[in-house]
Amino acid sequence: MRSNLCEKNLHLDSGTSEGDGEAVTKFLILYLVTSLLGWVWVIMGISTLRRCRETRERERSRTTAKVLCMIPEKKQRWNSHRHRHETRTVWHPVVEFTVDGRKYHLQSPSNLIHSDLSVGEDVDIIYDADEPAHFDFEKVLEHDIRAAKIFIVVGLVWVLFFTPFLVNKTLNE
Repeated sequence: MRSNLCEKNLHLDSGTSEGDGEAVTKFLILYLVTSLLGWVWVIMGISTLRRCRETRERERSRTTAKVLCMIPEKKQRWNSHRHRHETRTVWHPVVEFTVDGRKYHLQSPSNLIHSDLSVGEDVDIIYDADEPAHFDFEKVLEHDIRAAKIFIVVGLVWVLFFTPFLVNKTLNE
C-alpha cells in the first residue's frame, strides 16, 4: 500500500501524467482543424490580390467606355440552406471604347451578379495596350482588392484569436 502511494506522488511531483500526451495530441488536432478555415481565407485573399496585381501590371492603360447593353445569363447553383438548385442571373456588360482611333465593341469577361452598371453609363476600364480586347472594369478590380484584404484580415483573426479561444474552451470543458 505504501509503495502505491509513493508511486502516485512521484508522478504528481514530476509534473507529468499519462494523459499529457493525449491532451497535446487533442490540442494539436483541434487547433489544426479549426485554423484550417482561417488559412483557407488567407490563401484565397492572397491569390486574389496576386491576380489583381497581375491584371494591373498587364492592363496598364486606362480609358472610359460606354455600356451599350447588358446580356443576361442564367446560372444554376446549389442553395445548401434550402437544399435545392436555384437559378440566378449574371450580367455581361457590352462596352464600347476607342483606342488609337479604333472602336471596340466587346462583351466583358466579368460576370456581374448585381450590376451597378446601367446602359449608357460611362465606366472606367483598364486594358492591355497591345491587346485592347483584354480589359477589366476598374470598379470590379477595386472591389476584388477590398474583398481580398477582408478575407486576409478575417482569416488571420480567425487563426490568431478565435481558434486558440475555441480550442482552449473545448479542452477545458
